[in-house]
Amino acid sequence: MDTTRHDSSKFTLLERPEWYSRFRDKYVRTSSCWEWIAAKKKTGYGQFQLDGKTVSAHRLIWILYFGPIPDGMHVLHYCDNPSCVRPRHLYLGTHRQNMNDKKIRKRVSGTRNPNAKLTDPDIEEIFRLAQRGLSQRAIGASFGVTHHAIWRVLNNKYTA
Repeated sequence: MDTTRHDSSKFTLLERPEWYSRFRDKYVRTSSCWEWIAAKKKTGYGQFQLDGKTVSAHRLIWILYFGPIPDGMHVLHYCDNPSCVRPRHLYLGTHRQNMNDKKIRKRVSGTRNPNAKLTDPDIEEIFRLAQRGLSQRAIGASFGVTHHAIWRVLNNKYTA
């Protein structure tokens, strides 16, 4: 189970306020964002332990201020700062809205991501190798990535 996406709305948060002082100590209020300073995912989203589960800090603060998150909805950031937990910087949206927002704001993905394994020249070479008939597995092995990563490149899913 992916605990970072755990449905934290199932917790009876308002009935058990003892966790809140611990939560409140994990962010700093600034004039703009409320910056999460505790544990974070690699993507910068805050994480919090509650009842033995890891929950996303921005989702938890949404529940505290606004109530349960409807099924299928995501908590998105107006400020484009994943470590922000300021309630007025958050809004609900669908997965599609989140992906559209990512595209509009040109968030880092694909070869522009500093953690990407493939560079733009690698992408060009992958297309050349595929045109010559090499299998996706063979191409992936030569670049140290999975055949699925090669499939994503060849199907224009790797770069945003």
